[in-house]
Amino acid sequence: MYPPLADFIYETVANQNVQPDDPNIINPRYMNGFEKAYQSQINIGWDNFLRGYISKHWKAVQYEYYKEIQRKDIHAVDKWARMLIKTILEFNRTMWKNRCNIIKEENKATYDQRQRMDITRLFQYLKDHPDEVPYQSAHFMDKHESFFERSSLDVLLMWKRGLEVSLTPVVATNTKTIKRYIKKQRTN
Repeated sequence: MYPPLADFIYETVANQNVQPDDPNIINPRYMNGFEKAYQSQINIGWDNFLRGYISKHWKAVQYEYYKEIQRKDIHAVDKWARMLIKTILEFNRTMWKNRCNIIKEENKATYDQRQRMDITRLFQYLKDHPDEVPYQSAHFMDKHESFFERSSLDVLLMWKRGLEVSLTPVVATNTKTIKRYIKKQRTN
């Protein structure tokens, strides 16, 4: 036999309800207190329950349960409430850390992929418009497409920077399309 709140939480989690239906109280002795606690928690919000904001009426229901099982510890209900909140907060902290690690990995992969895609597009653009590449910078275009697929991101960024530096005098003087293309790439 579990305490009434534990039964209710288990039933709610098992059914995966975010906003649980009206409770099905197994033990009718707790009906009034449980209804009061349930309504109070609805007012506070179930999302807030998961943040550690629990109704004080849950303690009253737990106290009734402890009286029934003849628990002699006068601080048992307070200990129960502290441990419940502590467990909820630790669970949320663990879930948040896991979420942050996942997002960090996704952002890292996304950043690398974006950079690689931008550099490959620049290479394709210049390959399609060879007249825009001055002869002193033509050696940058002597790469095979597999270079952009297999090379590390650092190597690709050095290639791009070298290309940009070699194009700077040309861009500043006469090639408006490359200047616009590189400016567009930097803003994306």
